[in-house]
Amino acid sequence: MSVALAENVASQIQRIFPSELKENYFMKDQSKQPKGKIYCKYFNTIRTLKTSGLITKNTNKRQMIKSSNSNVFSRWDSNNYKPEEDINLVLNQIRHGNCNLPDLERHWSATVNYRLNTIKKATSTQEIIKEWPSYMIPMGYKLIDIDFKALYPNCFNILGNYEVKLEKMFGALMTKVKYFNCRNMLTSLTDIENPSENVKQAVTFYLLHSIFVPTSKKVTIDDRGKKNIVKYSIKDSQNTFIVFCNTLTLAEEYITNHNHLKLPIQPFILIVGTPLESKEIIVYFDSIKFKVFTVIIAIDLCFKIFHLFNLEYPIQSGAVWLFIQKYLYSIKTKFDKSHPNLNQIIYDLENNL
Repeated sequence: MSVALAENVASQIQRIFPSELKENYFMKDQSKQPKGKIYCKYFNTIRTLKTSGLITKNTNKRQMIKSSNSNVFSRWDSNNYKPEEDINLVLNQIRHGNCNLPDLERHWSATVNYRLNTIKKATSTQEIIKEWPSYMIPMGYKLIDIDFKALYPNCFNILGNYEVKLEKMFGALMTKVKYFNCRNMLTSLTDIENPSENVKQAVTFYLLHSIFVPTSKKVTIDDRGKKNIVKYSIKDSQNTFIVFCNTLTLAEEYITNHNHLKLPIQPFILIVGTPLESKEIIVYFDSIKFKVFTVIIAIDLCFKIFHLFNLEYPIQSGAVWLFIQKYLYSIKTKFDKSHPNLNQIIYDLENNL
């Protein structure tokens, strides 16, 4: 069975039965083998026939499963942006930082295509930030927003329309969260009379990780050459998404310790306080700290950084970020990875099931 045939059958099933999800029958990750009911049924049948001796010829898997176009990760490498003309003077003003914020925003919008092309060619975030240091200013998130809107002009604006979707997400948590500590946090929230929007947002997004439990594993080799398999936990997923510290000093220590590990730090949210009482909200990325005032703005900024700077989601919390991408922003890409039940949950939320 070819990949094209399996996908075609899955598409026909969805066309005949609109309530069925295509992803349940066929799913293909970038550079990975296909999954889904059709492939499972096919290979199980072939295995049974081989065991019973009804099939003797070996199947060449290389002929059956064709690899994807490329193993290189890039969310938007197929897009070309026609650079603006006669912008040298504007570029000089941007790069030398001799303009106020309103002028900077105007100049930034006037050079967005040129900049997206340079980001596309860059090999690291450090290279991008060196070329465009204005990203590092305290209001740099406004510049990120300008570029992201050029990248995804038809993207759903969650900052103006998140309430209904957030309410549906919270309803899903009430029925799907099973883990003891997570249930306790939900109970604590419902016990609060008139909780603030920040509290509801923090708890909702923090507990999403208990629905989209990590399935990825990491293989490590110790000094004796022994392989160890580490399975990521809900807490691992949460810690690459939102980190809570009781004081600003502890938050700074957390960032310092992270930097000492000399590992690439993907965007994450750092909250001084607890899920039920946030004092400060900071988005941290590659030595840059953006202070924002709501959890939903922090999530919006993190998401846009991932896409603008062409970064992969953390493997621990990838399913949660993919849910945010698909459900809140209505963005789908050919690089989206599969996760058990993710598409089904989105379907249920969108259809009020």
